[in-house]
Amino acid sequence: MSGAVFPWRSANRFELLIDGPRFFPQMLVGIARAEHQVDLELYLVEAGACAEAMVQALVHAAERGVRVRCLFDDYGSLAFTLALRKRLTDAGVQLRFYNRLSWRRWVRNLYRDHRKLLLIDQATAVVGGTGVTDEFWTPGQDTADWHEVMVQINGPLVLDWQALFDRQWHANAARRAWKPATHFGLPRLPKVPATGPGLGRVAYADARQHRDILQSLIRALNSSRQRIWLATPYFLPTW
Repeated sequence: MSGAVFPWRSANRFELLIDGPRFFPQMLVGIARAEHQVDLELYLVEAGACAEAMVQALVHAAERGVRVRCLFDDYGSLAFTLALRKRLTDAGVQLRFYNRLSWRRWVRNLYRDHRKLLLIDQATAVVGGTGVTDEFWTPGQDTADWHEVMVQINGPLVLDWQALFDRQWHANAARRAWKPATHFGLPRLPKVPATGPGLGRVAYADARQHRDILQSLIRALNSSRQRIWLATPYFLPTW
């Protein structure tokens, strides 16, 4: 495996949040309670009621002195209006866009950031598959057009998610892909621990690390004893 790998860590707490009406209010409360730092990395961000609520929460956090950094995919945020972007930056939010689209980049325009991650005070991580669009959540409604899940994490794993965000953030400023430092992470997938309270491991994908998630899934399937539950919107042949 060409990229660095995160280890298993114990003593974490996980909370499964099902659908936007469940996880968006909880994410907004977390941002409202942030004291030092909020980091948000997203692929799909579009103007609408959902984005308005998120922008308002981020602006309020920045105005009370919290360091707020947003890393949005440039293609996925094409419908995130200039007015909303200006509200963020005027409030002091640091806003960057992953892999700015340019005809000069040709096929490199296909390199996109699909990570969906919220980090609060290096103590809480919320990760999953949502975008900030009205299809995922419209404030005031208890149902959503699109089904999605997020997981809230507290514990040692949060710092691994933070390291992943920080490296992507700094690499994006230099307009290059992130290449892990030699001292970062493990050289290969670790064995799955037999038992342990609150076990978890950060698995990620990028240009140099596209098989971590897949191999982790296969290991989990191979170690199953009684039952396998698999929920995914994508189940296609690969190479």
